[in-house]
Amino acid sequence: MSLDQLLQLQLDQLLQEVTLHYSDRKFPPSALVHLRSVILNSMRDGHLMISDASLKFHGRVSKLLGHFRPCPPSPESLDGTQAIFGFAFGYQLPNPTKRDPSNRVPGRNNIELAAIADRLHTQYGFPLFLQFEIAMASTKTYVPSPIDDLGTVAVAKSFLRKYKSEGKPYPKKVVIVAHGHHVERCRIILDGNIRIDDDSIHIEGIPSREQYFGYDPLEAQPRVMSPEEFILNDFVSMAAMA
Repeated sequence: MSLDQLLQLQLDQLLQEVTLHYSDRKFPPSALVHLRSVILNSMRDGHLMISDASLKFHGRVSKLLGHFRPCPPSPESLDGTQAIFGFAFGYQLPNPTKRDPSNRVPGRNNIELAAIADRLHTQYGFPLFLQFEIAMASTKTYVPSPIDDLGTVAVAKSFLRKYKSEGKPYPKKVVIVAHGHHVERCRIILDGNIRIDDDSIHIEGIPSREQYFGYDPLEAQPRVMSPEEFILNDFVSMAAMA
């Protein structure tokens, strides 16, 4: 087999795995077509090179093979669940020229996620740990993340540091409230190697049964305005974890 043939086989395998992974996550066909097009147009001698104003990724295709796996089914039971972790999906800026996190308001996406988290809390009584953009729209008692520009990993760590500061054992099982297209990445992060000081933590994350799949064109971040924008952002974030 020639090198060109090998690289083509690797590319075909990556495209197949990515398509199945994001189909499992219920991304629409238009988003899948967009992602495949970007991958095909970003290939250089077995390397994937994605670069624009907000996204950058450079890595070997061979390293990504097997990384985008089919999504496991969600557990039917919430037995043993100890908390609700809510991860934000964008925000709006009342003053577009002021980018400081203190200027953020939830936006429609996070208002919907807050409502889901509140209903779960009412039904089951699990304590709420909410990224601050969701927390601002919640009507319940919650533990917020810091008011800062944090990624999903940093938000999860902020929730776990609250447990440590109170001398409580880390949760082993939580319900994840997140956008329907974001929740699987949140689950993977919680199940991965999260480190708090010398502690290595793995958490079983269960997606909430009620899911929100909407997008808000008034958000301040382009990636949460449409599934076509978000799938590429998610792909780069997932690829960076490979």
